[in-house]
Amino acid sequence: MNAYVQVLYDAFNDLGLLDDELKRRLQAGKLPHIKVLNNFFGWRGGSPSKARRPDLCHFYLVVRKMSELIKDPASIIKLPPCQHGELQELQEYRKLLSGLRDRLEGGEPEEQKKCKRHLLWAAFYHDIGKAIERARHGAEGADMIKDSHAEDRALFQAVGIDHTEIFRLAGLIRFHDYFGVLATGEASYLLFMEVFFPSTNPFFYIEPLRDALSGGASGAGGQCYEDERFFDHLFLLNVADIAASVGVFTEEKALVLMHDYARLYPRIRGSRRKARYLDVMAARLQEDSVAHTFERIRRLLREGVRAGVRAGVDQKPGEEDASTRGDARVHFFAPEDIQPVIRTLAGLNLPSSFYDAFASTAKLDYGLTFVKMLAANFVDNMHRQYWEDVRAGKGGGAALLDLKHDYRHDMASTLIRLLVTILSNYGPLTERRTRIYLEFKDLNDRTRTNPELLRRMTGMAGNFKQQEAFKKALDSVFIWKANP
Repeated sequence: MNAYVQVLYDAFNDLGLLDDELKRRLQAGKLPHIKVLNNFFGWRGGSPSKARRPDLCHFYLVVRKMSELIKDPASIIKLPPCQHGELQELQEYRKLLSGLRDRLEGGEPEEQKKCKRHLLWAAFYHDIGKAIERARHGAEGADMIKDSHAEDRALFQAVGIDHTEIFRLAGLIRFHDYFGVLATGEASYLLFMEVFFPSTNPFFYIEPLRDALSGGASGAGGQCYEDERFFDHLFLLNVADIAASVGVFTEEKALVLMHDYARLYPRIRGSRRKARYLDVMAARLQEDSVAHTFERIRRLLREGVRAGVRAGVDQKPGEEDASTRGDARVHFFAPEDIQPVIRTLAGLNLPSSFYDAFASTAKLDYGLTFVKMLAANFVDNMHRQYWEDVRAGKGGGAALLDLKHDYRHDMASTLIRLLVTILSNYGPLTERRTRIYLEFKDLNDRTRTNPELLRRMTGMAGNFKQQEAFKKALDSVFIWKANP
């Protein structure tokens, strides 16, 4: 049996989803688009799980992760114990996870089996678009499935996927990395307008477009179960893809994904009952994105600080540095201790226009390397100042605490001042439904080769040189716009 098909066969068998006809088809290897998969992965035998080709190993893992998620989503999305003032938030996430599991197990037995099979098929085909164009493989894969020729449509029919489900499968493939780009800060909630509003992508839903927009149609004037199921399945496919990619699916990643799922879930439930027009849904998602501003900056700062402090600890193993860097590492790694940084952000008296503009930005992950280097530089400055105070007889635990507070504030305000300057310079690009893409690659490269630029951005060289450094940094940030 073909290696790809064997992976799918094992997953179907493990979940008790095989019948005689499906077993025969899988054993014969007669599946839609199997030639494309064979050619793309270049399989020459052996187990996909031990393959040297990263795409093949990833494919194997996504199918296996999906099988685990179908059994119990909480087996992969493992939330931390309730602590650090997050009791209510975690209780909400656990309730949502429980509801997701119940929906997977609910309904008539045949319908339940059909849905689980559909999830495995989505995992099987999720990256097929990479055979055409890796950068936009979601859209390319969706078109490949949606526009299947007669022979492949017949093969879909033979394995239990009818014409309507082909379109639904294409929709899952198209959006299979959308939660991922939210998690990394590459996009705002406005991205999901493509998912939520039927008229922009009518083939993702069972009802035709005219029914979706008519008040009397099933699912148009009230709750549509199909929409909710599509959203659940899309979330699970995203999680399977992410879990297969990151190696270790940490509690932090679980929290990030559940935060976005919790925020977006009410929108899919009301997408047809309350919002039949593009502008209405766009306005609501824009409001969500504005409210989400601090969460996105928190992620950027938290990951940047952790990586930056880690780099700082490893760079200078001297006895004095080891003491304070070790202390800073413990301090900044405490999950609850990033909150003072966020409270600092909230107290910066930002103009209200900042939140609306920031909600429209994308590709912030390209700036993460820069934030890491900036964070490490702030830690270096903190150590340098601390030991100067020690030598002057002004050191001690209280002095270190004061320094931590000051540098947290300075680091947060520096990043925000940079973002405010960028966004204020490109205000006309932030009209509704327009996303700004900020590409920091050149800035990342320049700060590696020019440490003085980072030092000046921290303000250690004075306000004038800090503003001068901001100007140079802005010259290196490439900005372009796009509409969803």
